[in-house]
Amino acid sequence: MSHQLRRFGSVGRALLFTALACWPGLAMAQTPAPEMLRVFLDCNRCDEEYLRQNVQFVDYVRDRTVAQLHVLVTTQDTGGGGTAWTARFIGLGRFQGQDRTLTFNTDTTATEDDRRKAFARVFKLGLVAYAADTSVASLLDVTYAKPASDAPAAKVRDPWDYWVFRLSLNGDMNGEKTSNSRSYSTSFSANRVTSAWKINFSAYGNRRTNRFDVDEETTIRSRTTSWEYNTMVV
Repeated sequence: MSHQLRRFGSVGRALLFTALACWPGLAMAQTPAPEMLRVFLDCNRCDEEYLRQNVQFVDYVRDRTVAQLHVLVTTQDTGGGGTAWTARFIGLGRFQGQDRTLTFNTDTTATEDDRRKAFARVFKLGLVAYAADTSVASLLDVTYAKPASDAPAAKVRDPWDYWVFRLSLNGDMNGEKTSNSRSYSTSFSANRVTSAWKINFSAYGNRRTNRFDVDEETTIRSRTTSWEYNTMVV
């Protein structure tokens, strides 16, 4: 009898240990993962690895047929040397017909990090309208970066009225007993860029002389002069 009780006690303890070990798994299984917006990103110039690390409230898919949102990104060079970005958010499935388009520009001086951060910000703005209609909405929040001052920046007077002038002079001389050559060049430019006008004037000149002694009685001399002018007003 005592042997049977000891056997039941060991079996009971085993069953109790198994139940306790399984209980956390059962509790976790009862909490479903939030539904993330499935996004198909169609962009040749985007840093997708950076977006995956910094925009984590969506699910990036490689098959458009399973996506809920198709993000088509195109770029075009601007006249000032920068880049104009257009991001089209095309709704699919239950978001069919819910399309949006966002645009922004990056300057010619923008680094690769500047461009990917600028796109990530606009990318999040476009995604949140769709992600708000999923179960992940309760995990989202909105932040606002208030400018340091609402007062308009004081205008700085430019004594040159936005004109930039450049002047350069160059010379080169070489020779030996029977020949020599000399070259002189100069260039000048004047540029003025404002929000209304872009003006450029430039000029370049070059003068070259050569001397060759064929023999004691014959000497050949040559001289060439060239000028170039350019003007642009936009």
